[in-house]
Amino acid sequence: MAQVKGWVKWRAGFSLVELLVVVAIVAILAAMLFPAFARARDRGNEAACLSNLRQLGVAAQAYADDHDGFMPPGHAVRTGDGPPAAPADWYSRLEPFVRSPELLLCPSDRRRAEYLPDRPYEGSYASEYDRPVRYTSYLLNGVFSDVVNGRRQSLPTLRHPTDTILFAERDQDRLSQLTWVNDDDYHPWEDRAYWGQGAGMASERHHGGADYLYADGHAAWRRFEQTFTPNGVNQHLP
Repeated sequence: MAQVKGWVKWRAGFSLVELLVVVAIVAILAAMLFPAFARARDRGNEAACLSNLRQLGVAAQAYADDHDGFMPPGHAVRTGDGPPAAPADWYSRLEPFVRSPELLLCPSDRRRAEYLPDRPYEGSYASEYDRPVRYTSYLLNGVFSDVVNGRRQSLPTLRHPTDTILFAERDQDRLSQLTWVNDDDYHPWEDRAYWGQGAGMASERHHGGADYLYADGHAAWRRFEQTFTPNGVNQHLP
């Protein structure tokens, strides 16, 4: 600031060129930082998802301990030739062993808010039930919930629990196995295009891969193709 002939003369703060340079620098810095922030957020979501799966593993083991080593049955359970007695979904059966319903939801699942807190039961027996059922971001491996080749797989009889997937991530947008929103397991004994990558499984939810819970209770990030290695071993089938 300078005084000239009794007047106070103010110097302009920025010229137009200087202002444009500042804006350009801020834009460049933002373009550099935003991807880093997004990656950090995704890493945080993945860590939360892994924690969810580990807690589901604890709940699953507690349930199995009370039911001769078996997981809950999948879908609807018939009583004789009549309709199911109640909707049979694994997350309702595990609820007594779960600290919070929030662990049923992956933070990166963009459909999670759409179905909260509950959504109507859909499917072949929708008319039989008037209660809503909870949405989950995870799928139970159907070899533990369904009868396959005349038997259901129990946890204690697994030969390789550290290499056998118990829970995978669910993609509601591509869920096509039974074409209903309540479908809660996947069938790895069927064609892979029907249950795996491209169908009901969210195999690329976390930076090109997804989180899985193994039958021994540990959770890990894997690319879908890694669930068939090493040596071509199918980790979805015991």
